[in-house]
Amino acid sequence: MREKTNNRGSRRVEETSRIANACALFRRLFAPGLLFSVLLFQLWVRLTHVEHGYRLEELRSVSLKNDAQLREKRLEYAYYTRPDFLRKLAHQRLELEPLQPQRIRSLSYSEAAQ
Repeated sequence: MREKTNNRGSRRVEETSRIANACALFRRLFAPGLLFSVLLFQLWVRLTHVEHGYRLEELRSVSLKNDAQLREKRLEYAYYTRPDFLRKLAHQRLELEPLQPQRIRSLSYSEAAQ
């Protein structure tokens, strides 16, 4: 009976030692691989953040350039729609003269119907 108990005990010891060896081997191979994967992921995240930062800076510079162009266009519009500029342009290109008060007539509806 002792042999059976001894035999079972040695099997358990062998099985435990095999499991321990497998766990140790797994830890030796898996832990560095996991650590490498985590570090690689962190590197990817940081590079992605840097890439987004560059893209954001590019978009900001484009936005600033567009704002400057919009200000220029608004200034041009304000200049070209000034009454004195329009009057001068009408005189130069269309040869229009300012209206004299004597040339203005008012018509009532009853006069227009006749």
